[in-house]
Amino acid sequence: MELDSAPGDPVEDVVFEVRRVSHSGTPIDMRTIAGQQLAAQVLGSWDGVSLSAPFSVPSTGVEETTDEDGLAVFDNLELGLYLVEEVSAPAGVTPAGPFLVTLPLSQPGPHPETTSWTGDWWLYNVHVYPKNAVTPAPVKTVEDSEIHHRGQVTTWTITTTLQGAPHDLNGDSTITGDEVHSFTGFAVRDDLDSRLVYLADSLKLKVDGVDLVPADYTVTWDPAPDEEGVVPAGAVMLIQFTEQGLAKLNAAGDGGELAVSFDTVANASGVIPNTAQVYTNGYDTELGPDEQDVPPTVTPTVEQKFGGITLVKTASDTNAAQPGAKFQVWVDVNGNGKLDEGTDTAVDQDGTAGPDVWTTGNDGKVVIDGLRYSNWADGKAVTETDPEYNKYLLVEVDAPEGYSLLAAAVPFVVTTPASGEGATQVPVVNKPFNSGPELPLTGGAGLGLLIGTGAVLMGGGALLLGLHVARRRREQAAAAAALL
Repeated sequence: MELDSAPGDPVEDVVFEVRRVSHSGTPIDMRTIAGQQLAAQVLGSWDGVSLSAPFSVPSTGVEETTDEDGLAVFDNLELGLYLVEEVSAPAGVTPAGPFLVTLPLSQPGPHPETTSWTGDWWLYNVHVYPKNAVTPAPVKTVEDSEIHHRGQVTTWTITTTLQGAPHDLNGDSTITGDEVHSFTGFAVRDDLDSRLVYLADSLKLKVDGVDLVPADYTVTWDPAPDEEGVVPAGAVMLIQFTEQGLAKLNAAGDGGELAVSFDTVANASGVIPNTAQVYTNGYDTELGPDEQDVPPTVTPTVEQKFGGITLVKTASDTNAAQPGAKFQVWVDVNGNGKLDEGTDTAVDQDGTAGPDVWTTGNDGKVVIDGLRYSNWADGKAVTETDPEYNKYLLVEVDAPEGYSLLAAAVPFVVTTPASGEGATQVPVVNKPFNSGPELPLTGGAGLGLLIGTGAVLMGGGALLLGLHVARRRREQAAAAAALL
């Protein structure tokens, strides 16, 4: 008998196996009273785990796989008692527990297709509906909205909802307590991008917000860390739960949350993708992650983005390229397009030598790289009105000889790679000294040049004054001589 509306959504690619139950080596025959009595005996003592002697099943049976409608059809079975077990399921689907079913199946009357029979009747076309729990897919997130450039710390987090399955963990042939929704193995794998470097001792695991301890899991890296414990960029991290850790997962029960977080820094620019793989029920610690019978569930890809601009420096009077101009990049914290050294911060990607300085080459260009995309933060697009949107400032700290420093910072944003196809070019034009005054930036970035320029002007003023006085004196002496 088939229900008009089956409970739940269909699950495809689930493999079921049926094996006929025997008594003392003889298959139970539901066509006989004796067979029906034996079946009732088995069903009455069934613990949901295994059969006890003298009842048994063969080592192998018949397998079928569910289609897109969630149906697995077993045709031409002998009339008897069958053990139905789920052999495998897609990633993210928790297997249903084993169960027994008789063929035919006794049904209470009246018969649905005739009014002449009101007693119990036999159903030969049996439909069963084992319930698989579909575990919500794990999620990978990145937290980088507070950073502005490479070298700053980014936190990645893998979050998964726990969904166990029935297991006789203590071997007593019963399933009770935490065993009802339990795990016999659990692992998390993260293949870091080659541009990501793991920060030592940053790994944290929590179950329902409670920290796990190192004895709850093991961590291996491929390639292995060096003698100083530094993990190579792009290494593969594998976390495997110990018996102690599995007990904590089992205690959390279905719906519990496991969170795995760690920190990295980026050592190169570009769009940096990252995913994680979560292995739940059926994970075997004796096998490698690529050798598991049960495939992992893969998180959606999350991305971090670093890029920059190509600065193009030219002279206003000749339009020629200007080599040797030096620039710093500042984060425009206030977003007002002006340099405020009280709140804005200079970009220092290595964190050791002070603000980074970029110098234009012979072609007047310099590639400024390693900045977080302005319009991308925490793994998603952001707009200019969002607080996570990064704005930057170009500050000239040394102009080519004969040319004035820029009077103000040049605001810009980063939405592309720093160079190559599609790169953003930012033009910067300098005026020569004799083209009129161009007030330099005040504050640390331009103060030194302002003081130096002031000294030259004062010195020049003194020189002009001396020449003027000397000329006046010569003119007066010549006039006096003419009177003699």
